[in-house]
Amino acid sequence: MPTLYLTENQALVRRDSEDCLLVQIPERRGRDGAASSPARKERIPLVKIDDVAVMGEVTLTASALHLLLERNIEINFLRLAVRSGRVSVSQSCSVTVPPPLPEFPQAATPGTSPAARPA
Repeated sequence: MPTLYLTENQALVRRDSEDCLLVQIPERRGRDGAASSPARKERIPLVKIDDVAVMGEVTLTASALHLLLERNIEINFLRLAVRSGRVSVSQSCSVTVPPPLPEFPQAATPGTSPAARPA
């Protein structure tokens, strides 16, 4: 079954009914202030999707998340960096978050050792 890709920034995804999501996409404006694309709403029947991929600044309401998890539809949160996360349902709801990226050590100031630097 297909994946629902949510990629529009500032999109709002909410529960529309027991078997549908409503995706609200705001109006886009160009640099000159003119509307480059109008606001729109799309109803997405859950029978048409197997999983969801969320990329960018997308808001999913609690009721939309609940509906997706209730239907065992996996939600993947993606970003351009290495890290991403996934929400899925097994016996209980689990959220998988990868470990944080390692931090780069700060360069030592000449004449001081790393242990002498204030924390």
